[in-house]
Amino acid sequence: MTTTRRTSEPASLRGTKLTWLWPGLALIALAYVAFFPALGNQYVNYDDGTYIIVNPLLDDVSGLVEIWTGTKSQMYYPLVFTSFWLEKQVGETLGIISTDQPPDPHINHAINILLHGIAAVLLWRCLVRLGMRSGLAWFATAIWVVHPLQVESVVWAVERKNTLAGLFSFAAVLTYLRAGTRMRSGAYVWSILFFVCALLSKTGFLLLWVTLLLLEWLQRRPLRADAVVRALPFFAIGLMFALLTVAGEHQAIIRDIPPFVSRMVIGGLAVWFYLGKLLWPAGMAAIYPRWDPSVTPLTLLPLALACVGGVLWVVYAARKRTYDSAVRATVLIAAAHYVATLAPALGLVPFGYMELSFVANHFLYVPIVGPIVLLAVGLDALRRRIGVGRAAIGGAAALIVLLGGHSFARSLAWKNTITLAEDILRINPNCARAHLVYGLEIEEQARQIEETQPDAAIELRREAVERLRLAVQLRPNDFRTRFGLAGILDKAARRDRASADRYWTEAVEHLRAALRTQPGFHDARWLLARILVKVGDYEAAAEQMELLPASYHRKPEVIDTWARCYSQLGRYDEAFEKARINLQLAPQAERSHELVASVLIRLKRYDEAFEACNDLLALNPRWARAYLLRGQCHLAIGDAQAADQDFQRALTLDPRYAPAVDQLRRSDTSQPTSQSPSP
Repeated sequence: MTTTRRTSEPASLRGTKLTWLWPGLALIALAYVAFFPALGNQYVNYDDGTYIIVNPLLDDVSGLVEIWTGTKSQMYYPLVFTSFWLEKQVGETLGIISTDQPPDPHINHAINILLHGIAAVLLWRCLVRLGMRSGLAWFATAIWVVHPLQVESVVWAVERKNTLAGLFSFAAVLTYLRAGTRMRSGAYVWSILFFVCALLSKTGFLLLWVTLLLLEWLQRRPLRADAVVRALPFFAIGLMFALLTVAGEHQAIIRDIPPFVSRMVIGGLAVWFYLGKLLWPAGMAAIYPRWDPSVTPLTLLPLALACVGGVLWVVYAARKRTYDSAVRATVLIAAAHYVATLAPALGLVPFGYMELSFVANHFLYVPIVGPIVLLAVGLDALRRRIGVGRAAIGGAAALIVLLGGHSFARSLAWKNTITLAEDILRINPNCARAHLVYGLEIEEQARQIEETQPDAAIELRREAVERLRLAVQLRPNDFRTRFGLAGILDKAARRDRASADRYWTEAVEHLRAALRTQPGFHDARWLLARILVKVGDYEAAAEQMELLPASYHRKPEVIDTWARCYSQLGRYDEAFEKARINLQLAPQAERSHELVASVLIRLKRYDEAFEACNDLLALNPRWARAYLLRGQCHLAIGDAQAADQDFQRALTLDPRYAPAVDQLRRSDTSQPTSQSPSP
């Protein structure tokens, strides 16, 4: 028996083309109400820093070119970074921010909420076109808009990738449905373009072609060759982005990933975990506790039940012909869409976030559509069965208000880094990442007050150190945490001189441990070299710098430190070679000229040292050490009077210049000067 295809629009789509306007605006307004606190939130130090706050690609046009053509990032999300780039450029043009500031966080959050609202409008129209009554589709979409599981995707700045990709995914589905079987139609072309835009925002949406194939089947179209051909471009594009994503994840450093069998179990548990959070959104956290990945028969049971039950249900539903076609389409596509779109985040293919947790609310932005539609259809069936009318409208409104109120409260937790860390630790007290970020934020507070309130800054840094020590205890193999702790210990040592040696010794231990775990972590090696210089272990510092890759050999601060190490070790020829390179890299930097002059004096090449000192004074006549070095040259060639004049000038510029005082006393002990301060 041949099934007749529907060629006309659903009744809810007929009539005026503006019937969707006010309900659509209501969905956008609902989004702003539910997530209103986000408009006052700041950026949080959970990837916002790397993506937005200190991202050099947002500064100019060359950065925009790099966003689209470069390979500096392991994640290729050019549309997301382009939106951040536009925010920054427009903000600078309008005078909202200065050139050294990131995009305004309040504007960023307002845009995210707007994108969420527009995505909701598109989702609503998709559900209507699939055959749902407009009111029921609006109710389901409203739940999707305000559900607390959406908080991370909407109020977390870097999750712009979710709101953008979700918007384009719904647009792709809507235009695909409008195109029908006409591959040469403009709607079909737009559908492909929207799909590409979704993947350029987040590659996690690459299985959208599965949803489209299911739509072909569920709209009473036999899944014939022409249906597969229509979905083939989506499959090919999705496959290309999948390979790109896998390549990026292989380049990333991913540790503590369980074996494949354990990941299968975790994926099965995650499917049920998310459904539980949908029905009872309590105990929510930005980072959930990481499950024990060990495989036992008990943990395999939910996976087996999920797989067997799901297959049996789909077979039964596919064979059943008695119920309404719109309900059939809605129910089947909801279940299949949930599993298909969630699949990339179930961990069968490892990805970086699995180091922190196996589940996260922001993985559900689009997948949750399926269960929510099932929930809405089920509630509507219950309403019909018990025969309630207006009371059902009140109940629906109450449900939306309750969920929206929960999202409103959850948005407050994202006010800043500290509030978010405290919220995570309330549910997940052993979260090393939360302790790490908490400690780094306390360190930032210490930095801001260290000039005006030095004692308070020292206490804050001690608290930050304790936070990061706890993080290291929780994840001793996390080289990034050890690096963060070493950095704070270094800063604490510079301000807390009484504890400096102890802090630096501990920092060296953590950095060596980090390098044992990840020998290619060159930022840790460079910090280790700098700290070794501070404790006077120049030989070890030089060894570490010799292990740095070539990219570091073009950095003036590295070459400067390297040359000073060689000088301290008496390797003056090598020191001069580094000093010469440093001068070429930074010809306008006073320290470059100073370093050359200092090494030339060590080599007893006084004429060249004189020239270097004069070049430095021409660059900055108030550079006190230039007079000291030139005085040393005069002293070396026996001109004590000229040396004394240069030493006096150095003291005039900096009365507490201890090396100058020492040299002055050596050169003219018979005429002590009242200008000479105590060393």
